[in-house]
Amino acid sequence: MRGMHEQDGERFSKRYSEEDAERDVEGYTLAFDACSTRVSFCLWDGGEVCLRWADETGKALAEDVPWILSAQEFHKKFSYRSLRRICFVRGPGSYTGLRAALSVARGLRLACGKMAGEGERDGEEELERELEIFSVTSFEAGILSSEKEAAGGYALSLVESFRGVWYGQAFVGGEAVGEARVLEEEDLRLWVWQLLETEGDKGKRQKGQKRQLCLCGGGVGRALEVLENFPKGSLLEGGVGDAWGFSRALVRGDRKIYRRGEEALKPIYMGAPV
Repeated sequence: MRGMHEQDGERFSKRYSEEDAERDVEGYTLAFDACSTRVSFCLWDGGEVCLRWADETGKALAEDVPWILSAQEFHKKFSYRSLRRICFVRGPGSYTGLRAALSVARGLRLACGKMAGEGERDGEEELERELEIFSVTSFEAGILSSEKEAAGGYALSLVESFRGVWYGQAFVGGEAVGEARVLEEEDLRLWVWQLLETEGDKGKRQKGQKRQLCLCGGGVGRALEVLENFPKGSLLEGGVGDAWGFSRALVRGDRKIYRRGEEALKPIYMGAPV
């Protein structure tokens, strides 16, 4: 598999304790993102990373998703019979990637649903298991994956469109503020100024501390070029993120930001639900 590497036994964060691990439901969690320009996967066994991969070349295609999930490296790690939950990005972003992600999610639900009814062998009581499906928006994935937090808790999660615009959504303290927007360069500059000047932080700043804004998500790179004339220190780069980043909270048991079940399978195109 192109660029795949293994991280056996890796703990995803120092904040994750042994007590947290004991609370995890037995079984595997598979997270994947095919919507962004950086296709990525992460396989968890409880709270432990079994396998983590993110395309660093920019050459991975959404069409690769089913192929990667059927590759030998995955089957060395686990059986789909042991899969308990999946988590994926439901847009906005690459149209082809979104359709591929939804197809994979629905296919796994059907396949693993049949496996669930097979139960234990040797006459033991059958164990009914239902595959749990979770999803996040591309904006939420950026926030959950962010490596930094701005003073005041303000963040702007960006998705870069192939049409030369961005889709963006603002967050304060991890909660979305307003609707997602379609942004051209001038729109982006204006909105960033407005966010930097807005009064009333949900987060806490020390007295005299200037407002900061954390930029995260797949559209950060080009956005920073457009915003290069902003005051030094006002913008923080939170990183692009990957499947490992946006699934950490899920395996930790903090599921409030995730959509679940049928709601999780509703795609988002260009910042608006369909």
